[in-house]
Amino acid sequence: MNRKRLVTAAKFLVGVALLGWVLSSVDWGTLQDDLARLDAWVLLAVLAVTALEFGTRFAMWHALLRSVGRRSTRTVAEVDLSIKFINHVVPSKAAGHAVAPLVLRHFADLEWSDAVGIAGSNTALYSLIYGLTAIVGLAVFALDLPLWLLVGIAASTGLYLLAAVAIWGTGFGAGRRYGQRLLAIGASVPLVGSVVARAAGALPAIAGPARETFQVTVTNPRGIVEYALAMAGTIAVFPAIRVGLLLAAFGEPFEPVVLLPIALVTAYSLTIMPITPGGVGVAEFSALYVFVALGVPETAIVSAIVIDRFLGVYLPAFIGWLPMMNVDFGSLVRGEPAGGEGS
Repeated sequence: MNRKRLVTAAKFLVGVALLGWVLSSVDWGTLQDDLARLDAWVLLAVLAVTALEFGTRFAMWHALLRSVGRRSTRTVAEVDLSIKFINHVVPSKAAGHAVAPLVLRHFADLEWSDAVGIAGSNTALYSLIYGLTAIVGLAVFALDLPLWLLVGIAASTGLYLLAAVAIWGTGFGAGRRYGQRLLAIGASVPLVGSVVARAAGALPAIAGPARETFQVTVTNPRGIVEYALAMAGTIAVFPAIRVGLLLAAFGEPFEPVVLLPIALVTAYSLTIMPITPGGVGVAEFSALYVFVALGVPETAIVSAIVIDRFLGVYLPAFIGWLPMMNVDFGSLVRGEPAGGEGS
C-alpha cells in the first residue's frame, strides 16, 4: 500500500512539474495583453464553441444509452462530467473508464449488466475512433515530429488500438481468447509492457448479459453514427475551432487549418498513458512540442493550448466534482440502490 501511495504521489508530482514547466513558458503579460485586445466576437465565439462542445460530449452518452432506454440530459451530463472528474484523480484514462460502470449504475439507474455493457461500448468505440484518428495524424505529421515524440505518440496510439481490438473481441465472445492473448503479448513488450498490463486490467470485463447489451449497442448503425459525430465534435472539431480562433487572434494562424483537428487529436493522444492522473501536464507538454515542430511559434501555441485545455478538459472535470460530492462508491460496489435518475 505504501508503494502504491508513493507511485501515485510521484505521478501527481510529475504532472505538476510538467504543467508548471508549460505554464512557465507562458508570457503572462503578453497573454493578458492579447486577451484584452481580442475582439468581442472572438471571445463570444470561443464561449459558444465551448458550450457546443459540452453538448456533443453529452450526446455521446445519449447515443449509447438509447439501447437501454433514453435518459435525460441531466443524467448524461452527470455521467459524463463525473467520469471526467474521476479521470483526473486516477492514474490514467483507462482506469477512469474502468469506473464508468459504477457511475452509470448510480446516475442512470441501470442494472449492473447494462452498465458494464454500455461502459464497454464507450471504451470500444472511443478507443477505436481515437486510435484511427491518431494514426492519420502520425501519417500526416511523421516527417515533422522529433523521433522521441513520434515514438511516444505511436506507443499511445498503439495502446488505443490494442484496447479497441481486445474489447471488441471479448464483447463478441468468439474473439475473447484472442483478445486476451493479444493483451498478454502486448504486456510482454519491453518498456511499454507494464503500461499495457495496467490498461488491460482496467478494461471492463464483458460477459453474460453485459455482452448482449454491448452487442446491441455497437451494432446499432444510428447509434454508432451519432456517437462518432458527437465524438468528432468533442475531441477534434470544436477544440480545433477554439484553438484556431485563438491562434488567428494572436497573429499566428495555423496552416492548413483543415489539419488542425487531426493535429490536436494526435498531440493530446499521450493522455492515455498512465504517466500522470488525467494526463495533466503530459497533454500540454506533448501538444506544445507537436505544434512547435509544425512551425507554430511557442508563445502563441502555449497560450492557446492552456486556454483550450482549461475550457475543454479542466472546466468539465471541475464541474464533475459537484455531482460526485454525494456519491458513495462503497455503496455502489456493494450493490446498494442508486438514487434514481434526475429529471
